[in-house]
Amino acid sequence: MPCFLIFILFFFSVSYCHAIPDDKICKEPSIVALQWHSPYRNCIPLKLIYRAKGIDETVDAAQIITKKGNKWLYHIFIVDTKGNILKFNSDIILERPSSGLSNLLNEQLKIGDGPDLLYDLVLENNGIRLCKIAEMKYPLIGELRICEGDKEYQGQTGFSPGILKPEEAKARVCDIVAKASNQECTFNEIAVFKERFWIENGELFYIFKVRQHVHRCPGTSDSKIVAPPVDIDILEYHVDAQNWKISLAPNELNHVFVKSCNRTKKP
Repeated sequence: MPCFLIFILFFFSVSYCHAIPDDKICKEPSIVALQWHSPYRNCIPLKLIYRAKGIDETVDAAQIITKKGNKWLYHIFIVDTKGNILKFNSDIILERPSSGLSNLLNEQLKIGDGPDLLYDLVLENNGIRLCKIAEMKYPLIGELRICEGDKEYQGQTGFSPGILKPEEAKARVCDIVAKASNQECTFNEIAVFKERFWIENGELFYIFKVRQHVHRCPGTSDSKIVAPPVDIDILEYHVDAQNWKISLAPNELNHVFVKSCNRTKKP
């Protein structure tokens, strides 16, 4: 099975393959000692890109959060390519995904947040202050960044030219189902839910679940009937965002819920 990240949207159940951060850094004596000053007693290992003096290095990192009085302190540790441990005290939270970053990605891309999938995590040291950057991976473009002292993320993200956006893909799927079933793309007739997406080898794919009403019970216009439709057909469509190809999933992924018309009527 190829390594790709799958998000079940709405509440984000995650299954993915990615570079596992090395937790050896959390076993360093100085870091272990600092953990005892943390209310959480934990060290968060991370794999990220450390950028300094125009040079990028993929490194193991860690963050420990401590508290002094009413002030929270964020300690960042980096193991450079020479094996040296660099320490920074910063107000940047590295743990991913943060709610602010997730919300902004959802707002701009409308496909959900995807750590290790949508972007590379970069810690930039420009000699003045540290910046946390989410650099989008192809076929996405742009970046979001937040630096020490900033209140919110700055930047813009989007899709590379020619890539089908999720809302466009959803409309195309609904149109295909509507024409095939002689129904309309309304929630009562056909409901399209974006279930998940993934990026594999730089290509973006969407999966949509489509609920359509196949048959209707006699007398569904009667408000005394509790359940209007008889059959609810659940279909799964796969969309290739590069070539805009839309295909119906294999039969085993599609099924029909049968609802009986013999429901109890309201008195």
